[in-house]
Amino acid sequence: MLAADMGVDLEWVPVSSANRIPYLTAGKVDLVISSMGIKPERAEVIDFSNAYAPFFWAVYGPTDLDAASVENAAAYKVGATLGTLEETAYTEAAGEDATNIQRYDDQATTVQAFLTGQVDLIVTGNAIAAGIIADHPEMNVETKFVLQQSPCHVGVRRGEDGLLTWVNAFIYQHTLNGDLDKLSTKWFGEPLPDFPAW
Repeated sequence: MLAADMGVDLEWVPVSSANRIPYLTAGKVDLVISSMGIKPERAEVIDFSNAYAPFFWAVYGPTDLDAASVENAAAYKVGATLGTLEETAYTEAAGEDATNIQRYDDQATTVQAFLTGQVDLIVTGNAIAAGIIADHPEMNVETKFVLQQSPCHVGVRRGEDGLLTWVNAFIYQHTLNGDLDKLSTKWFGEPLPDFPAW
């Protein structure tokens, strides 16, 4: 959608989380559109657009479980992927109640543990949860509570002020016409929230 509006051919460049900012600063890519959250150390190196999609880590589970807080979740087995940001955030929030966490080596195993009932709740990002909710409606999975918000922004190389303005205008226009809300609902299972201006 962005490339079409810009009138250019899209070229996808696969990057890892670790090399996406170096690729941008070195000119190997023009934009980074990869669940890029704003962090102070990143903002020292690159510029960011306004937010265009919701991304957050949360605890999810069936509607019939009373787990609306980390204290309530302590009564249940909680699945999380070892070493992820969401696992760290939940462990820190749970404090002494962190003994109920079942940690798995990868996301697929964590999801499978949740789907098969080995754990009652799952700690994950909203994109993974949206897939679970869509693929397993019989489980009646809902967001129990959000651990951390980290909306998606487009990373832009420093000094590319014209491009940054254009990207922000694109986000603004597609927010007003409802396109980003439709995409957010489709891919994240959540309507587009009102983000603070950046």
